[in-house]
Amino acid sequence: MKRKFLLFSLWLACGWHAAAQGVPQVIGFQGRLLGGSNLVNGTVGLSLRLFDAATGGTLLYEDSNSVAVADGLYATFMGDDTTFGTLATALRAATNTFLEVMVNGVALAPRERIGASAYALLAGVAQGVTNGAISSAMIGAGAVQSQNIGVGAVTGLAIADGTILPADVNVASFSGTFWKLDGNTGTLAGTHFLGTPDNQ
Repeated sequence: MKRKFLLFSLWLACGWHAAAQGVPQVIGFQGRLLGGSNLVNGTVGLSLRLFDAATGGTLLYEDSNSVAVADGLYATFMGDDTTFGTLATALRAATNTFLEVMVNGVALAPRERIGASAYALLAGVAQGVTNGAISSAMIGAGAVQSQNIGVGAVTGLAIADGTILPADVNVASFSGTFWKLDGNTGTLAGTHFLGTPDNQ
């Protein structure tokens, strides 16, 4: 029996509170199956596969499970029954990603290009950045300003020895704090002196 497939929608299955609780790593998928001119009813083996090309190309990801179909309609998720790869890696792997649907082992054509909404799944990736993953070479010159750094966020332990040079220091701001080799101005006798305030 020849089967026809009509794509209803592909949407990201995450709610308004996703930012607070993390982004769900699944993509919702709905469709309609016809057997000839008849609506399909029953359970079918459904595989959702991502490729980097509309035809041919490299398989990036596959999700396979059994799906109940009623009057031709079904709904499932991509990302909860993974059989190959990872969903996030597949979405990052290619500029254009295409979805191929297989019903009971038969690939349906044409493949559908994945739209922008599915890529919202990657919004949670930043939550998983490991220590040392971002190097100084990845940060643009002037990208980090003083207002971007919290008070007390940078301690002496966070500064590597020898990384702060005299040229990096505003000498004028220390003019009333240290005794300089070329002399200080604005001193008061009895108030400013070299030495200790005790008898030691």
